[in-house]
Amino acid sequence: MKIFKLVSILLILIISSLSVSCTTNVEPIDPAVLNPNINPNAPVAGAFKVDFSDQTYTTTDATAVITGTTITIAALNTSGKNFTINLTGIAPGNYSTIDKVSILYKKQVSDIFGYVSSNSLGSTATVSVTSINDVTRRIKGTFKFIGNWNDPSNTTPPVGIQFTNGTFDVPFTTPNVPTNVTFFKVDFNGQTFNTNTTTAILTNGQIIINASKGLNQQETFSIALKGNRLGDFTSVDDVINYVVANPDDYGYVNYTSTLTTNTGKVTITQIDTVNKTISGTFNYMGNWSDFSNLNPPAPIEFTNGSFKIPYTESVVSSDTFFAKVNEVEFVESFIATALVTVNNVDVISINATNSVDDRISISIDDTFTVGNTYSAVNEAKCSLKEDGVVSFANAGTVKILSKTNTKISGIFSFTTASGRTVTEGTFDVGY
Repeated sequence: MKIFKLVSILLILIISSLSVSCTTNVEPIDPAVLNPNINPNAPVAGAFKVDFSDQTYTTTDATAVITGTTITIAALNTSGKNFTINLTGIAPGNYSTIDKVSILYKKQVSDIFGYVSSNSLGSTATVSVTSINDVTRRIKGTFKFIGNWNDPSNTTPPVGIQFTNGTFDVPFTTPNVPTNVTFFKVDFNGQTFNTNTTTAILTNGQIIINASKGLNQQETFSIALKGNRLGDFTSVDDVINYVVANPDDYGYVNYTSTLTTNTGKVTITQIDTVNKTISGTFNYMGNWSDFSNLNPPAPIEFTNGSFKIPYTESVVSSDTFFAKVNEVEFVESFIATALVTVNNVDVISINATNSVDDRISISIDDTFTVGNTYSAVNEAKCSLKEDGVVSFANAGTVKILSKTNTKISGIFSFTTASGRTVTEGTFDVGY
């Protein structure tokens, strides 16, 4: 992750039986089989507590095992009382259905029966995994459930027990699980979007994440965050977009028609510089991005979003950008570029931002060719953000002057729907 007390060795008995996965209607694992491959002197240190029967159960002898598809948490105190929590899934989030969570409480490790988190109607448990830290190798969360006696032959079983205020902060191991496990998932419309087809780019000013699935990757999530750091991202510059293949590339975005309100939050929980992975969570209310549509599709709520994906770094040092806004030079403080995929089409995104957070953005289809001129309205898709308000181009052009697999240059000019003019535009950037 010296000789430890007997209770720690008994806890090894619990954890050693965790090779059985959770499946639909599965009984919690009986913690009674010794795995001879586990070192009985391995240190066990955690924090596990829960309230029930007018008392608070606490122990520091708690640990977890994370496999490729499941999480199992086991806790044991000095009197032999023990808990086992089985989860189907390996990401932060909420687990509450009978096919996703089972909890068992027993008064002694050797007991055959105990109190389980299910009844004839389904699951009685809610487990929230709030953090899985690959650096400190700890998992944190909360839980509660109503425990029902699981001896079906007992016609007069003990009264059920309510377990509340449960918390855990315990070390975990990952036997036979590769360190490069990749996932991106989010719940919406009664289903879970889940994929490991992902990319992430960390630049000196942005985090760009792309996740896709389906035939030709026609379902795509894109996340663009201003900043390269841990923590919450909630400004209107932090964009989430879900697109299902459609002719105009419209999708469900995390802002309103006024372009001034972020309807969600992205939290970057870890940037692992050793294994080059980035992890986080997100949720938002998605609004249809064609705000000219008087009868748009209904908004979609996206919840329990989480990801852990490999990233690459792109440090911009030689990029150049110039433009005038209403004849006044736009002086950028940084330029962020990225190659992202939308509807199975690679798009080069160029964003120049100044010291007061105004921004000029250009999105260029990677299939655009040198010497050709493209519309700034519906082909190159240009926009200007000033004072927190984004205005898209209603006229203008972008011409590609040079292009390689890693670098592109061009000239541009456009007017915006708000009446602003962007002229003398040039760019020469890597991507």
